[in-house]
Amino acid sequence: MRVEEEFRRIVQSGATEYMLVNVSELREYVMEARMLAEICWDANKAFAQPNAADRYMQWWAREYFGPAVANDVTAAYKNYYQILNNYDQISVASNQVLAALEALGNKVQRKPVTPIAADVLASLQQRDAAYKSTFAAMNAASTRMPPDRQQYFYENVAFPLLIDWRQTTAAIQLIKAVAEPDPAATRRLTVSALEDLTTLEKEVSRAERPPFEKWYRKTWIRNDESPYNIHRSYAHLLAFLVDNYLK
Repeated sequence: MRVEEEFRRIVQSGATEYMLVNVSELREYVMEARMLAEICWDANKAFAQPNAADRYMQWWAREYFGPAVANDVTAAYKNYYQILNNYDQISVASNQVLAALEALGNKVQRKPVTPIAADVLASLQQRDAAYKSTFAAMNAASTRMPPDRQQYFYENVAFPLLIDWRQTTAAIQLIKAVAEPDPAATRRLTVSALEDLTTLEKEVSRAERPPFEKWYRKTWIRNDESPYNIHRSYAHLLAFLVDNYLK
């Protein structure tokens, strides 16, 4: 976990008198903020041994989800941090959706189409396979939790992964649509991609339970073209379908 890496350096440098942390959207970072609090309370204890992040995740899993599923929850968090190992990873598939839509727009208008590199599709397919494996284990763990813990597990672990996964599968289909010579198959793949993004819209609604209504709405920061606007892919693909197939 990056928190351990960064704060070990901070403590080793001797900068232990004052800390200011931006947690404007604390809901998504409760786990990490709690670890920061533990470090600030007693950094020497927190870093007395190696693998502080692993020990903390194991404690968190037992504390918040119970010992019966703690190992599975810990594994889920590790997969989360492996797949989304940098802030920009959440927008990888979203950007590929827009790139594929640009190519599709040129295709349907009979303009020159720049082929999408084969390694891009291969990378997305590998990402899809990682998500399938991760969610198989996560779903099995979730069924053994009471409803309140299921919801928190969904919001804190599953949902961020779903944001990228649904857009990953949509991007895969759109890239295949670009290369597809049959117009009917191109349309079919494009509509299927929208179905994946429609599923994501429903999953957003589950995360926007009271009192978090419209939590993931478009804002001046997450505007129409921002890769961090999680509705961007759906809106652009729907507009494309309306303009080219649904009129």
